[in-house]
Amino acid sequence: MWDALFTFAPPVLQAVSVAVTAVFAVIGLRAWRRQLLGRRKIEVAEGTLLAAYKIKESMSYIRGPGLVGGSTRPRQPDESEGLASLRDSYFLPLERMQKMSGDFAEFEKMQLLCQVYFGPEAGEPFERARHTVWVAATMLIRTAGEHGMNRKLVDKWCGQIWGLDEDELTDAVSGAGADIEAMCRPHLKL
Repeated sequence: MWDALFTFAPPVLQAVSVAVTAVFAVIGLRAWRRQLLGRRKIEVAEGTLLAAYKIKESMSYIRGPGLVGGSTRPRQPDESEGLASLRDSYFLPLERMQKMSGDFAEFEKMQLLCQVYFGPEAGEPFERARHTVWVAATMLIRTAGEHGMNRKLVDKWCGQIWGLDEDELTDAVSGAGADIEAMCRPHLKL
């Protein structure tokens, strides 16, 4: 009986020790993976908040009043000086957007990472505001100097490119910033 026990004991002990080692290895790998994923979520949340703050400031700059700028707009050969000056003023937000393109590109990258790590609802909050300003400025440039334009429509477009007062677009940018902060802050708590 003892001979049989000594014959079977070493392989059984070896199998048990391999099984226990495998269990601890799996537990360790899972903990390592959770830690790695948690660290990556923190990095994405930090990067997204930073990009969102930059975009919020950029939108204030893009829509801010300014008398200098718009000079990079390609001029039409038949433009009068007055029409060219008016179109240049409408082009100013587009010119500023071009200067801030790196910030927008970084934000778009962070948006995609947010969708990967936090789900599809991490969408495109600031993109609507930038698109609205771009469309309004483009329409103002195209229709500048045309007689018979709907004054309410022109005023609406002017209001969209110049954020002089608290308006719907400013509120949308602030709301988007608050949404992004609410999504990212929980991942930054220790």
